Amino acid sequence: RSTLFPYTTLFRSRDFSINGKQYNLPMSIDELLENGWAYKNKEDADKTLYASDTDIVRLTFTQKGEGSASFGVVNHSIDAQPLSKCLVYEIDFSDYFIKNTGAEVKFYNDQFELQKTTMDDVKAALGDPSSTNTSGNSSSLTYRGQGDEEFKVSAYYSFDNHILTHISMQNKLMPDDFEQP
Repeated sequence: RSTLFPYTTLFRSRDFSINGKQYNLPMSIDELLENGWAYKNKEDADKTLYASDTDIVRLTFTQKGEGSASFGVVNHSIDAQPLSKCLVYEIDFSDYFIKNTGAEVKFYNDQFELQKTTMDDVKAALGDPSSTNTSGNSSSLTYRGQGDEEFKVSAYYSFDNHILTHISMQNKLMPDDFEQP
């Protein structure tokens, strides 16, 4: 199989869910804030990004327990914008987040679940990865879509049981329906 996502797979792969609530990258940061998330650093609520700038923001999730996750945010506008007008283009969840919150994190049309899906499950559905990396007691599979840095999914696994322990998804493509603020 190809090591690049086919175009149709790209759109199925940029979705994820937390406790059944569906999200699709890129998305408004407000969508997360309206669904149980809050800025870990309150000052981030007043942050401004210049045109084409990106930043990493930590948000805290408090529905079942409390844990935080990292989100990459981009300003696609031609002008500086407050963070609330920028788009989340990258998510990063680990088993630590699951343990602290009790949340259920799924991706790829809810086919894969953090702490339950095996490396073989992902390979069977997505084929051979674009790249692999082995470090310490884990390995990772990275799948890239159109334009290497525009879209990618990295899945990390424990050597002990080959169960998914960390997921990182990125989609820097500007949405077709994006309107300048």
